[in-house]
Amino acid sequence: MRVFVIAAAVAGFLAVGCSGGSDGESEPPSPAATTTVTATATEQPAPSATASPMATPDVSACPVDAETCAAAQRFVDAWKAKDADALLAMARPIETTCPVPRPTGLGGPYPLCDDATVDGEVRQGYVWSSGTHGGLDTIERVAGGIRGLLDSGKPMLTIGCEWSVESESCAGDFSLIFGPDTFNGVPRGVTELAVLKDGAEDPGGLVGVLPVIVSECPPSTTDERCAFMNGGTYGTRGYRYWGDEAARPATLPRWTFFRWSP
Repeated sequence: MRVFVIAAAVAGFLAVGCSGGSDGESEPPSPAATTTVTATATEQPAPSATASPMATPDVSACPVDAETCAAAQRFVDAWKAKDADALLAMARPIETTCPVPRPTGLGGPYPLCDDATVDGEVRQGYVWSSGTHGGLDTIERVAGGIRGLLDSGKPMLTIGCEWSVESESCAGDFSLIFGPDTFNGVPRGVTELAVLKDGAEDPGGLVGVLPVIVSECPPSTTDERCAFMNGGTYGTRGYRYWGDEAARPATLPRWTFFRWSP
């Protein structure tokens, strides 16, 4: 999982999380911060794992495979247009069951299930935190958060996915990272739009908006959490399992983040 913090522009969101391990697959390519990309918006080659470390990336061009770029561009366009309705129209809920009585300890599909009275009641919600101190919430709360984020005018920084070296493409799901948010003048947080895709024909659905803690991350910093801002690899993603923590696999794949500032 990840670590999250309230970004100043995120009204009403609270998030805390933790990192996970590797799935043991091949290490993903170097982040786009060290990759030359010459793709256009309509046909983008995959990032090169062997590019010269002195190369200067074109961060205005989408740095992943063309299919993912096309899916991501819809969300980028809505963000730049500050069109909350367009983003909400692309929202996709996660289905979960509410345990009653509420288990002790942290985690679970809350606050979505806070008022549930029937064990096993099925509800649909949206990601609002790391899943450690919460997990799923209503569309109304997420919508308010999206509108606050659009008002902030934060630029896009990176796109992240489970990168396949063999196919030179994203495995499906992806995240768009915006920010940074600063504390005492130091960048300490970003905001993540999490998108799920089910197969090549699926354009992807927005499942949540998440404030993310990062370390002090100047461009040369290689701390894992700085991957959200600078590019690199970090942690794991559990979006598909937040509706049912029992279905979480023992290990989740590491993700690669590539610089993209369209």
